Amino acid sequence: MFCVVKKSISHLKYLLLLAAFSTAVFAFCFGYFSLYLNISDSIPKGLYVLEKRLPKKNELALFCLNEEFSVIAKERKYLSNGVCNGLAPIGKKAVAKAGDLVKINRFGTYVDNVRIKRSQPLKFDPNGELMPQRFFEKLLDDGEYLFVAEKIYSFDSRYFGIVGKENIIGTIKPVFTYEKGHLFSDLSD
Repeated sequence: MFCVVKKSISHLKYLLLLAAFSTAVFAFCFGYFSLYLNISDSIPKGLYVLEKRLPKKNELALFCLNEEFSVIAKERKYLSNGVCNGLAPIGKKAVAKAGDLVKINRFGTYVDNVRIKRSQPLKFDPNGELMPQRFFEKLLDDGEYLFVAEKIYSFDSRYFGIVGKENIIGTIKPVFTYEKGHLFSDLSD
């Protein structure tokens, strides 16, 4: 009986040591490699690494909303708490950058006259709140970006408009993502 208890305590110490070591390595990686965990539906859920640079077209990026739209997102609980005016940064795909002609109207979001799928602005959010309408047509200047997700209920540039480079935290690349029942791993360029 004594041997079984002694063996269980030894096993428990090993598991606790392994858990402590794993936690330390994970915490180090989050700090050193600037890892971000996404749990929203705007981009695939998973773990991303941040690169401190501006995105290229069709790359994912993290950015902060300006003050006006931070208030809306906070009141409606679109985002969790974080470092951007008290809210978490947003991760979306940069669909347009300097030199691209962008247009948002009641029919959708267009980049160089090509409509993005499922990008029609909605009048109301799923809770019945009136959505801001930002209809415009513009050739983007240096440091201007449009971020849109191909999802009907995405809170993106179809509502808050152009995002300036001063609001962009950096580009994110997936480490491990999970979407529609599939686990992906990608650190390639």
